[in-house]
Amino acid sequence: MADILLKELIKISEEKILRLYRIVDVTKKQEQAIETDKLADLQKYIDKKQNEIDCINELDNDFSNKYTELKEKFNIESLEDIPACHNEDIKILQTKIGKISDILKLISDQEVINNDKINRNFKEVKAKLKQVKNGKKATQGYTKHKDMSQSILINKTK
Repeated sequence: MADILLKELIKISEEKILRLYRIVDVTKKQEQAIETDKLADLQKYIDKKQNEIDCINELDNDFSNKYTELKEKFNIESLEDIPACHNEDIKILQTKIGKISDILKLISDQEVINNDKINRNFKEVKAKLKQVKNGKKATQGYTKHKDMSQSILINKTK
């Protein structure tokens, strides 16, 4: 029974790794969309990423259920407590879990880069809007002054 559950945990982990690599790819594409100001593409990538995240959440739930079942069947607290005859599968599973952690770190680092670029773009847009606002104030000042300079001359001598 432990063999079957461990194999299922390994299979779930492999599927999660595949989906995480898809997220890495999409996150890098998001960076390109941010750099080129292609907001439609950025939204498309966000939607793709959310789809992968939803699938990963399902995988995580399955993993959690199988892991709980494994712990209950063998009355253990962690993978290290499983009998030695299953060491090979446990090592494979631990390697997969380590790989998942590495990929998550990669995604996190890329997200930091993307957020920095978005913030930089936002600051640039904000500065441009401020310039437009200041330019508008300057032209309004000239316009008001021009209106005040108009006068009417009344000729009383006829």
